Amino acid sequence: MREVLLEMYPAAAQAVVDVLRALAETEIAVEAANADLPAGVEPIPGVEASVRNRPGSLPQLLIEQQVTRWCYPGDARPDAIAQHLVEVTKDDRGLLRHSRGGVEHLVRRTFIERRHSTFDPGNAPDRLAISVSLPGIQAGERPFFAPLDRRGVADPHAVLKVLDRPVVVSPPTPAERVEWVLVGTVDAENEQRRPSTLAGLLSGQA
Repeated sequence: MREVLLEMYPAAAQAVVDVLRALAETEIAVEAANADLPAGVEPIPGVEASVRNRPGSLPQLLIEQQVTRWCYPGDARPDAIAQHLVEVTKDDRGLLRHSRGGVEHLVRRTFIERRHSTFDPGNAPDRLAISVSLPGIQAGERPFFAPLDRRGVADPHAVLKVLDRPVVVSPPTPAERVEWVLVGTVDAENEQRRPSTLAGLLSGQA
């Protein structure tokens, strides 16, 4: 597995880098084309946005149908009753049996049921240039790609700048410790007799 990792990861990482470069170059070409469009022509959408973004949608009517539902007497809310719990008698009457005893007689009502889709705001994921991180295969090695921060995400020129910039990886600074080795010996008795101040030196000369 070690050999597989050492061989496959660099190749796979470089393939992703090639995709990022091709994508950035294409986005730059799209920008240039949009800058030269005739008046009234819709701009060409960005490549990554057109592929990865999920467009939103407004609520839409999906189903409209006439249905019958059981309701409590004097009430017109079909969702107030779990319809699958209603017992229908032979004479087509609805009964609802309560867990603590007792039976409720229900009324069948006719409704127009309309089902709508909900509002969907869509989704725009982070651009690949700020999502992808491709470190070197071993500690201290140059990364294949370091992600941009969000300020550069909309600029494909920034992506190419990162891809073309040489990355200098400094070797890690080794930890240090200090060791003191005495050269010579310590003569404590004689050293303590020696004057340690100018006054001591002068008194010794008097």
